[in-house]
Amino acid sequence: MKKSLVRTLAGVALLGTLLSGCTPLIPRRQADYSEPSAECRAVYAPYANGDSRRPPDLGASACWQRSVESYPDAGYELVFTEFDDQGWTARSNSETVDRLESTLERLRQIQKRAGGQALSLVVYVHGWRHDASANDADVIEFRKLLHSLARQERMSSKGKQIVGLYVGWRGQSIDMPLIDTALTFWDRKATAERVASGSVRELFSRLDQWRDTLSNQDCTPSGTAQLATKDKNYSPGNCVHMLTLGHSMGGLIVLQSMSANMVRLASAAVENQASHQSQPGVANLSPYMPRQGDLVIVVNAALEGARHEALHQATRRHNLQYRRDQLPVLISVTSEADLATRVAFPAARILSTVLQPTPTRSQWRATVLTAGHDDRYLTHDLVKSSPSCTEMIKDEDKTPSTELLQAEKSQITRRVQEIRDGRSAADARHYGQEEHFCTGLTLKARPENWSPAGNPVWIVHTTKDVIENHGDIYNPHFLSFVRTVYGQIISVLNSSGGRDADNQRRSSTPPHASDAR
Repeated sequence: MKKSLVRTLAGVALLGTLLSGCTPLIPRRQADYSEPSAECRAVYAPYANGDSRRPPDLGASACWQRSVESYPDAGYELVFTEFDDQGWTARSNSETVDRLESTLERLRQIQKRAGGQALSLVVYVHGWRHDASANDADVIEFRKLLHSLARQERMSSKGKQIVGLYVGWRGQSIDMPLIDTALTFWDRKATAERVASGSVRELFSRLDQWRDTLSNQDCTPSGTAQLATKDKNYSPGNCVHMLTLGHSMGGLIVLQSMSANMVRLASAAVENQASHQSQPGVANLSPYMPRQGDLVIVVNAALEGARHEALHQATRRHNLQYRRDQLPVLISVTSEADLATRVAFPAARILSTVLQPTPTRSQWRATVLTAGHDDRYLTHDLVKSSPSCTEMIKDEDKTPSTELLQAEKSQITRRVQEIRDGRSAADARHYGQEEHFCTGLTLKARPENWSPAGNPVWIVHTTKDVIENHGDIYNPHFLSFVRTVYGQIISVLNSSGGRDADNQRRSSTPPHASDAR
């Protein structure tokens, strides 16, 4: 009797401890998407560079509860949208505002206010143990990334307006570090899967459609977006560019919510090639895989390889022969030093899938491992090598120096010119075959797996000296890689004669309809 009572009391005490440590339900931000006041802009200003040594004090000002942070002097704006544990657009009990629609309307206002200046939208979906609070570590680091991109854009007379969209969800359910780490990974993964199948799909689809609609327009210096009526070699897409980033379970959300559309885009390349081969005079034209936004990058994604299989197969069917200037559509980077996805993830998957039939060893591995830890899927390696240009990073806060940003800019210009020159060269290398970056990183394709050459879906393996652990995605070396690849891609897509200009539009235009123009 006494033992039973002791066990009961211990259980009640443990439950009470867990409940007391539960994080509050979202949203973390109020549904206020209006222009920040001068008072709020003054509150935000000291935190524009994302210095993690000085997190904002949430109790000091109500400005930190707004869904828009504005940093005009730093050259960027940050918008927040959130989703609850069921994947619905988050809202408080008394709230009547449609947050998703308000988010999109705020982005439209920013684009119109830019007065003809192109807009670069960076979407970030955070992972496990994070949320949209102003002092969350990922929010702080995201400000730093936006600040570095804005600094780089200001080096050009035609620089783009930088806008960040932070997609929040309840990535942390218990605010007790040791217990949180031990008990909540799989609970939060299940939540991330619900978020991925919820309204975030509409958000990504609407953003993609908005970007595509404006890609038919030309942002002019006069501030008027006009329909592009230039010759057939003109590559539109000047008004809005979009980079989507996802980390950990945020990578799961990005990949799972975009999966069906990615397979559709890959299928378009297959059907385009089949159409080319069946028409006289166009058999020499190779397909381009259209893109979701301009580029999608996920890091240490907590998603089993089996969920990647459909896209893996779709990009390899029918002996596709991608153009030599085919650009990546999706880059998934996983570090071998990520113990969460390399050790904990497969251990739990082995237990949870023990009754699932897996007829082959490759299928079993895909079921228990993430794609980034399964050699069958790996297409590239990202490794440390000799710096190709001077590395200058401020050690105290890991902020990229002006010299580094300028070096990246020069490297972007040089590589873009090589891609343009190589469009008609039979011996030109595919983009992604081997690329070098300013902070000493080298990207190399695995010829046996990067099949066919030019495949726009990259599954990249990297090492501890590039990404040190599960959460080390904002280190300056890797962010330099992100800035450079994104910069190269949007520069190529904007260049006169960009070959995939028409293919970027996910319309029902029949093959070769654009050739008649």
